[in-house]
Amino acid sequence: MSEKAKSTKALYYRARYYDPQTGRFLSEDPIRYAGHSVDFYPYALNRPLNFIDPTGLATVVNNSGSPIIVSGNPGQGHGTGGQVYGVVPPDGKLYGGDKNPIVGYPTVQAAIDAYNGAGPIQPAGFIYDVDFYSPKPLTKGAKPSDFSCNKKIVGDDQGPNYHFKKDKNGNIVDSLDSNWDWVAAALRRIWDIAHGN
Repeated sequence: MSEKAKSTKALYYRARYYDPQTGRFLSEDPIRYAGHSVDFYPYALNRPLNFIDPTGLATVVNNSGSPIIVSGNPGQGHGTGGQVYGVVPPDGKLYGGDKNPIVGYPTVQAAIDAYNGAGPIQPAGFIYDVDFYSPKPLTKGAKPSDFSCNKKIVGDDQGPNYHFKKDKNGNIVDSLDSNWDWVAAALRRIWDIAHGN
């Protein structure tokens, strides 16, 4: 959704104001440090020719054969608060977005315990927008210190959908069905802007 601010030429894009004259956001990205930057003002990792982030919701499909630790802010859209952690099972289903949010937990240990059914674990919210994932697959006996959700993904709830698989070394990597997915997401964004959404 974009609407012009009444007193300025700034546009409001779902979560923050953008100044089309300077080409900069006027307000901080609500994910703040979770974007792994001290600059809270860029769009799509400052690489808009390579990435888009129309709604701030990235979805994933796990085809790796192993569960994967992911993180994101709890709540709709970009979410709010600090990162919470969840596990995406290796079932080939789409996770994230409005249709299948991931249950988020306050720590990696809590996410692992919940996935393994180790007692009642209190969720900290739902992950609609998957921000990061761990390149190390979840295995039996793994410790929370084994995981670092440091691989960033960017997209929206309609695509591109990231697919997780293992590389030749057994690490988790992400891929897209096609680079044309970026074109479709960009066209959806253009449509939204043209129609005041």
